[in-house]
Amino acid sequence: MAIKYIKIFLIPIVITTTAIIAVISQKNLQVFPAVNTVISFYCDQLNNGNTEIHYAESNDKHALITYTTREGFITPYAGIGFTTRHRNALWDASKYDYINIQVETTRSRALRLFIYTHIAGISKKANVHSYLFNLQEIPVWKQEKNYQIKLTEFNVPEWWYNMNNIVPNDEKVYRDYSKTRSIEIQNGTIAQLDSKDTIVVKRIFFSRSKKNILIYWFAANFMYLIIFLSTQHFRKKMDSPVAAKRHGSEKEREELNKITDYIGNHYMDNSLTVNMVSQATEVSAYKVSILLKEEFSLSFSQYLNTIRLSESKRLLKTTELKISEIASMTGFGSINHFNRIFKLTENRTPAEYRQFNS
Repeated sequence: MAIKYIKIFLIPIVITTTAIIAVISQKNLQVFPAVNTVISFYCDQLNNGNTEIHYAESNDKHALITYTTREGFITPYAGIGFTTRHRNALWDASKYDYINIQVETTRSRALRLFIYTHIAGISKKANVHSYLFNLQEIPVWKQEKNYQIKLTEFNVPEWWYNMNNIVPNDEKVYRDYSKTRSIEIQNGTIAQLDSKDTIVVKRIFFSRSKKNILIYWFAANFMYLIIFLSTQHFRKKMDSPVAAKRHGSEKEREELNKITDYIGNHYMDNSLTVNMVSQATEVSAYKVSILLKEEFSLSFSQYLNTIRLSESKRLLKTTELKISEIASMTGFGSINHFNRIFKLTENRTPAEYRQFNS
């Protein structure tokens, strides 16, 4: 009888231990630095823009670009591309949960991260724009830092569908990370014009989720023993952490409400920053960005622009105010900045939008 009980105890422990060893032993997929990765540098001069690259270099330690974004293209940009050396040898990232980048900048507070994946029947080797653009914009800080982004958080921008004459959410378009062609890192959507900036990328790799894996192992086995022994006392112990978690969620909900209320009442201030919101709400700037990202899947600047654009569209449709007045009233500061952001998100200028909705 004792041997029988020992077997019952050991079976789940062996199974969970084997599963955990399999997960831990899974190697990361290294993109950079790597022998089979080709580095390229680019800017919006490819689209008749005026951004200037001052210096660029790559070696086995980092890839670096120094540039100045200038007015010209709708969204001025410069960036670094990481591509498989052989077009037929694509990266298979389908078994991974995250992409990790080690990067630092001198001025940018946001970076756009693109992952290009192949789509059967649509993507063509000679046309990089036919590959699916998986985009995520992340807030960054000056100092070097490791950023981990879930692959499920990437989105396909609407302009990609327009560029390829495809209806949004077409069933033919699907994300297949087993056929990853390249990765690009460039400045954020809202770039400070005429200011020199540097992006330094030191590492890029795909990884699997190992968060709290040992905790899950102990919890799984402990719960098995609890169920086996039918001990109600320990079941109540297991339930106690849940209430604490709900308490934390309520606090974060209150903080989020303060943040969105403040932004909703001050979005017309063209100098509004995440630090100003932080000071007014007594929530750290870092947590402000995290709460907005978790709730709306938007960075601070993206959320702020969404509020401003929503109000500007209402004014364009319901008033006869000049476009320059609307730009000022909604916090965009200058009409050029307003036109650029509006065109980027709506694929038409404010004037065209007003005419279309009149």
